[in-house]
Amino acid sequence: YTSAQGRDPEADTEGLLDLWKRSAEEMLEAKRRYEERVCIVRFDELIRDTPGTMRDLADFLEIDFSEQLTAPTFNGYPVGPNSSYDVQSTGVVTDPVERYKELLSTEKRALIRTECEQLHQDVLELAERPARTN
Repeated sequence: YTSAQGRDPEADTEGLLDLWKRSAEEMLEAKRRYEERVCIVRFDELIRDTPGTMRDLADFLEIDFSEQLTAPTFNGYPVGPNSSYDVQSTGVVTDPVERYKELLSTEKRALIRTECEQLHQDVLELAERPARTN
């Protein structure tokens, strides 16, 4: 929500929540339809444990893990995050995981929780990290 709001500060809450819900519902539908061909990755785990998450994703994709997978690049060159907020560094940035605490009021967080909590939990259940095979 905070990322979408950062891209369009004038967007209304209902519209942003509808976009998030649509995205979450599409993840659930893709997982239902294509089961083992879909891997849902938790954003917070990708940010907080990039190497571990990328190892799991490489295993899922049946590709060799490389340290290069742990840093954002474009054609092999380090890049910064694709963020709606001003970020001056390259590599993985952990700020987005906790940014909502600074930017969203208690009331806004409660509204988001009311509107999205069950759908969020449904998606998180499908985002369990598989046990590594190696």
